[in-house]
Amino acid sequence: MEKLKKVLTIVSLATLGVAIAMLIGAVFGLKVFKDPVLLKILLTAATISVTAGMAINETAVIKRKRVLGFVGLSLLLASATLAIIMFIFPKVYNNVDMQKATSIIAISSLLFVTVISYYSKLESSMLALQLVAYGVFLAFDVIVSLLICGVNVFLIGGMIQTFAVICIVAVGLMIALTVLSSKRKSSVFDKDEKEPKLADDKMIVSKAEYDALKEENEKLKEQKVDEDKMLISKAEYYSLKEENLKLKEELMQLKKAE
Repeated sequence: MEKLKKVLTIVSLATLGVAIAMLIGAVFGLKVFKDPVLLKILLTAATISVTAGMAINETAVIKRKRVLGFVGLSLLLASATLAIIMFIFPKVYNNVDMQKATSIIAISSLLFVTVISYYSKLESSMLALQLVAYGVFLAFDVIVSLLICGVNVFLIGGMIQTFAVICIVAVGLMIALTVLSSKRKSSVFDKDEKEPKLADDKMIVSKAEYDALKEENEKLKEQKVDEDKMLISKAEYYSLKEENLKLKEELMQLKKAE
């Protein structure tokens, strides 16, 4: 996963550099927005950069919520693929239905990735606030999708004001969830920093477990036969001792006889 993260980072920064260079060129007279080829390159580079950047965040989500992370990553890739196909091929780009489908999938994917990113960080913390925020995000997605499909919901009385309120509340809730998720992340890091950092060959065990291991170790040492000793029966031992005594007596007698 770390290798994937590095690759995505390189891709995101490289394509971002291309997009920025082209925009700077446009300031100095480069016909980026008038030349179809240059415009395709700009849009493709920008799409890849944004998608790769968001995919980096999804790799972190995968560590916390594996299934949701992979779903979000798949949606990002699908949205980026559709957008790039639309930018490159004129026939697809000029297809109104393709434009609508790509736009709806892209917006829905971004909102879904945003939701699972917050949820993976906050989990059950501030759940009520999360549910309200996700409901507001869903309402925003539905209204925008209807507008893309050609349904002018603003003809309904008070809908413009309602949509404006939804946008304002959505931004406010996004800021609130971002702050809360950052605070929760910081508290987790602080907790980790308070715990002792150990070398790879060290581990933490309870004192009771350590004492039990020591006691068991001492008992096993008492039962163990040293490497420079042999385990023999008592009968064999005393038999050898008696035989040695007899041999010593015989040697003593031989010495006296001499």
